[in-house]
Amino acid sequence: FGKFGISLDCQVSLRINVKPAFPVRRLSDKNYSLRLEAQIESPTVPQGTAAAKTQSLETLETKVAGELRVNAKAFWSGAALGAANTGPYPPRVNQTTQYTVHWTVSTYGVDVSNIELSGFLQSGARFTGKVKSSIESVPVYDAASGRVTWVIPALPANKGYVGAPAEAIFQVEFAPAVNQVGQEAVIFGETAAKGTDEFTKRALSSSDLALTTSLPDDTSAPQGDRRIAP
Repeated sequence: FGKFGISLDCQVSLRINVKPAFPVRRLSDKNYSLRLEAQIESPTVPQGTAAAKTQSLETLETKVAGELRVNAKAFWSGAALGAANTGPYPPRVNQTTQYTVHWTVSTYGVDVSNIELSGFLQSGARFTGKVKSSIESVPVYDAASGRVTWVIPALPANKGYVGAPAEAIFQVEFAPAVNQVGQEAVIFGETAAKGTDEFTKRALSSSDLALTTSLPDDTSAPQGDRRIAP
């Protein structure tokens, strides 16, 4: 009988729970990595060696991706653009009411570049042109598509966690139709955000719900029935 050499491959699987979020206290708390060092030993040694055991070491390091978070809110009350919104609230059929849309952007754990926020005005809504921002760039409106876009070249890590987020505000106006009486109407569609994680080079994305005339974030607007009135 011949002699056969036998080679055995050994694999070890393990699961390690990590914190759902890393502590952030300063803008410089960023670019986290997870490092795992593994060591395996065996009393079996190759023939002809003087070693007492066989030992192997392995190191694995994984970069942790960051987050890009967007928040969209609409208000009837307030003077965020320097003048109060006009028009009845709750909104009334064939009467124009003005609202301010607030977009805020936060970054977590990494610097983020090539950020773009976008959303679409809905039927019956109009962009008034009043807009401002806490940073240099401001949202722009494409009348052909009804799309509002805010392009931000870059934001540092932890913007909005340490200090205020980046914020843009723009005014829209909306006149409800007869068939919307007794309902709430969508004035601005879902807000979508995307950007690039500068640490891992991965694409980041986030979104927030469409904005309606019910204005759940505006606690200073008239309370009670907020549905469209005749």
